[in-house]
Amino acid sequence: MKILGDELIKFEPLFLCKSEDEISNGRQNLFKFDRNFIKRALEAGASFSIIANDINEAIIANAAGAKFIIADITLAKDLAKVAQNYLFDALIAVLIQSETSLCELAKFEIDAAILPNAIKE
Repeated sequence: MKILGDELIKFEPLFLCKSEDEISNGRQNLFKFDRNFIKRALEAGASFSIIANDINEAIIANAAGAKFIIADITLAKDLAKVAQNYLFDALIAVLIQSETSLCELAKFEIDAAILPNAIKE
């Protein structure tokens, strides 16, 4: 399991983008699933991760080249199965508040845990 945001573990921060203009090459961009944002990231050759609301968004984001697909724990449980079955390149991730949630994520074979320190505005 990858862990982002823990001071003991080296990680690349995720930069939250609220507009297409904030998408930048040379960093890991994070945004809610939006086809226009994905197009912009692809045109710029920028690495990106998305926050997904459903399995369809996750499938599209993976095919487009997302690094992380972030979802709530309920959706992530289903996504982990889909990702394993279809050999997603993207990692399925869940935002957590503390390391006490790692055991639950491991139980459901979630690929990554993202702590609050990992996300930059």
